[in-house]
Amino acid sequence: KPIAMAARDAQLAKPPAADGSSSRKRKAFAGSPPAAGSISYAQLWWYRDNHGVDQGPFDTATMRGWFVGGCLPAETPLAASYYGEVPQEMWVASELWEHPQEEAFVMASDAVSAPQIEPPQPDFIESQHFEGGKVGFVFKHDIFGCGYYKDEAAHKKIEVTLESILAEKAERRGREA
Repeated sequence: KPIAMAARDAQLAKPPAADGSSSRKRKAFAGSPPAAGSISYAQLWWYRDNHGVDQGPFDTATMRGWFVGGCLPAETPLAASYYGEVPQEMWVASELWEHPQEEAFVMASDAVSAPQIEPPQPDFIESQHFEGGKVGFVFKHDIFGCGYYKDEAAHKKIEVTLESILAEKAERRGREA
């Protein structure tokens, strides 16, 4: 081996110092990669799991909790998603933030939060006994069994027009005749 390569290999093989620091110097942080976008304004994030599968999108607060809680290791590939799109490129936390423990997944103070979307109501809630009325549901025994079924009549838009009134009148006259 050339002497320069042997010296480099010896340096890389050196164990960390007793205080946990490494003799290898990290490159000076020059900011997050331009392709990552304005990460302090990203409301959605993706990560690549241990099996190489991209997971997401997840909101910033969830990602922050996982990261600080140690569930999302610093070596995990990450990428911001601004519209829910699947990112083409990912980076580890040290490439996105100078001080990941303090800065990772922290939104800018002037960032606008995305509106929270209500999850859709189920079509059926199983219940063997009537437990009182539930808005938007009727209690009955039907194809799924006994329980609360989405009240389809309550969700239908009723539109009254002059034409519909005249058609209804004509239908009544036809039945009466």
